[in-house]
Amino acid sequence: MNEKILLANTSFYPSVGGVENSLRSLSEEFTRRGMDVTVIASDEGRLPGKELLFGAKIYRYKHIPLFGYLISIALLLLKLKHSSFDLVISRHLATTFVLLLLGNKKVKYIAPGVYKHQNVGLKDSFLGGLKYYLNCSLERYVLKNTPDIYVFSNTMESQVGELRATDIKRLFPGVDSSRFHQVSLSVKDEIKREQGIPVDKKVIFTIGRFVDVKNFSLAIEALKYLDENIVLLLVGDGPLKEDLKVQANKLGLGNRVIFKSSTPTPELYFKVADVFLLTSTYEPFGQVLLEASASKLPVVAIDSSIDGVQTATKEIYNNFGSLVYFTESSTPKDYSFSINCAIEGSIEDLHFSLFLERYSWSNIALKLLS
Repeated sequence: MNEKILLANTSFYPSVGGVENSLRSLSEEFTRRGMDVTVIASDEGRLPGKELLFGAKIYRYKHIPLFGYLISIALLLLKLKHSSFDLVISRHLATTFVLLLLGNKKVKYIAPGVYKHQNVGLKDSFLGGLKYYLNCSLERYVLKNTPDIYVFSNTMESQVGELRATDIKRLFPGVDSSRFHQVSLSVKDEIKREQGIPVDKKVIFTIGRFVDVKNFSLAIEALKYLDENIVLLLVGDGPLKEDLKVQANKLGLGNRVIFKSSTPTPELYFKVADVFLLTSTYEPFGQVLLEASASKLPVVAIDSSIDGVQTATKEIYNNFGSLVYFTESSTPKDYSFSINCAIEGSIEDLHFSLFLERYSWSNIALKLLS
């Protein structure tokens, strides 16, 4: 009988992001190994309750506002007989919390970040502060009671360690090189034309949710110090999208900043770019970094030794120096200098091949199964 795998999160394809992409890749990897894979996620109020994707059975619970969705998760897990699965992997606090309440002893929680650090800005308002307090309480319970907790970086291990002193396991995540890879110049130009991106311009690119910690305003500010033949491609959605458009127009850069909405095929934009920008001030890992490097894009990031910056970028690129360029400060001028260095620099083939070897979904699947 095939081994049964349950992957749990609050979102899945067609939603996209580092966590969603990781679950998709794990689903495909386990399926390739002949395993029976089930994924649970929210229906987000619009998605089908059941379908087959990437070789896995997808079940979606009803999206209910506030904390009502916890009941929906519980009902779906009971219906699927969660205890009958051989391996249970959860990537969200809520799904992990419910699995623990239901008495599941097999759950492995791969922490996507630490809420306490990632969402500290919520404390600035009453309702935000209430949400922050409740989720931090949920996080404390999950981190103290989950049998197996995995993290992707030293930064995350240190932050999880504030609430759980021992038994934190490390994983190197993977990247799907069948989706994220370099393409020929002719293919690159063809995709540019299809997406309405100028063929004759250099493209600096970043992707993610438009929120404060992503710090996308830095990329726009840096653009004013760069040559006119460089355009900025911003892909995503979120509460600050309109503010970023206003910022670009105020700086006279409206015609050089290209906004694209979130997409289930983000790999298209990695293929048209020349440089990938990580402007985040908080990024406990950063799946997008693996996707950028698999696409053979040089990465520009803020040095994590700068005060107020908590990222795992230096750790990810340890021994792969030609893949990344760090800024000496978080100012737009310094950031633009590093962008120019990335455009003019080159990636060493040995660094590139060893990087892909380290960050493999096959390796992470084997470790989770063991």
